[in-house]
Amino acid sequence: MPKTKKKEMSPRQECMLHFIEKCIATRKRPPSIREICDECGISSTSVADYNLNRLAELGYIDRTSKVSRGIEVIRPVGAMLESEQTINVPVYGKIAAGDPIYMPDSDVRPEEFVELARNLLKTPKSKKLFALRVEGQSMVDALVDDGDIVVLSHQETANNGDMVAAWIESREEWTLKKFFQSGETVTLRPANPAMFTEEVISQRFTFPAQDVKVSGKVCLVVRQM
Repeated sequence: MPKTKKKEMSPRQECMLHFIEKCIATRKRPPSIREICDECGISSTSVADYNLNRLAELGYIDRTSKVSRGIEVIRPVGAMLESEQTINVPVYGKIAAGDPIYMPDSDVRPEEFVELARNLLKTPKSKKLFALRVEGQSMVDALVDDGDIVVLSHQETANNGDMVAAWIESREEWTLKKFFQSGETVTLRPANPAMFTEEVISQRFTFPAQDVKVSGKVCLVVRQM
């Protein structure tokens, strides 16, 4: 069966989304439909309404029809995502930094956004970033504690020593650990010797390489005071 081509935004819808993000980023509120029409050269509010519904269907916005200006951006692509000075990184729930725990698929609506100064991040602007809230204390020696937020660059590969968010296929669980691969074996190593001996690490955190899927590399830790 041939694959269905993924539908994306039209140029008009892209204009609308960028304007909505700009208004939220600068005015702290979404624009009215009339303002969207004026900005994007749309002659009819019904045409604007149709395209807003398409953006909602594509997963870029959420609409509350009974609320004036009831538009929420859930997949930012422009001004809300980053500017010259700041970047808004979506937070997609919790990840374990102790025993691996189940975390819902991250292809969901973010719980919140964390605003960061661009100069704190050494990753290229083209890198897709996301964030997770840490649950557990197995990475305290790597300066990551329970309740902290880790910002990750989305990538499926890692070098030895990188701190990563990894999916353990056989357990259907996510975990936050340091990545080490030796041949066909991967060890997801915790950084808290008070909790985990080498024997425990060998038994509980070493897996066949094909069983471990890297989702992102930690590039910044946001400490919660």
